[in-house]
Amino acid sequence: MKVFYVSKFDWLGTGPMSTVSTMFTHAISRQNIKTVYITQSEKCEQSAATTANDLLNKRYGIVPDSNYSIHLFRKFTLIRSSTLFYLRALKYILLNARPGDIIYTRNSTFLPYLYVAKILKKSKIYFEAHGYHGSQNTSKKKYSNRYNLTENLFMGRIDGICSLTNAMSRLFEKDFPKLPILTLPLGARPVSEQLRIDTSKGFAARRLCYIGRCTDNIDTLTIFKAISICKSKDIKFLWIGVTAQQKNKLNQIADEFQITNQIELIEWLSYREMCETVHAKASAGIVAYTDSYESNVQISPTKLFDFFSFGMPVLGSKVGAVEEITGKDLDSFLYQPGNASDLASKITALFDSFQTYCRCCKISSDMGQIYTWENRAKRFLDFASTKSGII
Repeated sequence: MKVFYVSKFDWLGTGPMSTVSTMFTHAISRQNIKTVYITQSEKCEQSAATTANDLLNKRYGIVPDSNYSIHLFRKFTLIRSSTLFYLRALKYILLNARPGDIIYTRNSTFLPYLYVAKILKKSKIYFEAHGYHGSQNTSKKKYSNRYNLTENLFMGRIDGICSLTNAMSRLFEKDFPKLPILTLPLGARPVSEQLRIDTSKGFAARRLCYIGRCTDNIDTLTIFKAISICKSKDIKFLWIGVTAQQKNKLNQIADEFQITNQIELIEWLSYREMCETVHAKASAGIVAYTDSYESNVQISPTKLFDFFSFGMPVLGSKVGAVEEITGKDLDSFLYQPGNASDLASKITALFDSFQTYCRCCKISSDMGQIYTWENRAKRFLDFASTKSGII
């Protein structure tokens, strides 16, 4: 059996989606299953396997193996539609897939092509949902125009859905009661001695870290206000993943709260560079979202799992997947969204006691062992086996 994973997101671009896809597909291959990650990039053309392997190691710190390969198409900047990539991906699958193989995608607009592969190659097809586009408040399926054709017509014809959150799974179960659905949170790299933070240095540095874009879902003002409340504690804040324009905006906010000297802003880094930077500078991670539909239903924070992989304490807002994943173990370090005083009290509690800090490091390390990418891959393969009888 072989697994084909299709993602239209630029493999060499910025953002977390290429990292998520790479880590997951490589973890599937580690289960002794041939795995092909089919993707595209503007920055390089399909080339020798050694080139892709070099990039895999350079960007993600992954050592390639014989079960794993990346089939990389050139992304044409003048053609905005995904149609060309989907047609090329489908052609590759039709030429290489066999009956019983798994084809997996996180792009709902690929569903019609996925169904063609199912019919012609007798493959098993799965969709990983990173968002829900139906109606939240009624049992009637009602999709936006953009997704109506693909999701409404083809979702019920696939072999299963993997949803990032329990809340999103319940919405899909309402629309597709007969379709197998698995809640499958994202994953973490196993905690390694090379990346595990030093508790003494981390506690002394007192530097919170956030990884990701500055969007409307991020509780930015609450973070900055909480840092200002904790000014006497000498708390610092590192943000990795902002654009140059966002830097200017965030620096203005820091000026307003008079915490400019406590803030460090870094533009997007490759996964490997991000790991090295966090390991060298950060003390604790923060996963701060506003109270919104996206944060309560659709978001499974990649940075939460990254912080687990460092064995690093985590503070977060009480929303959606953050609460689902951290559970009772980290409940005392979850704050009410928008409440800077509450967040400041959690920050103070974390850095007022070295014993508390070390206990939170241990909790995070334990969570990292539970939510590894390989455990995620095993859960998906068990789901496919149970629901489809193919493994």
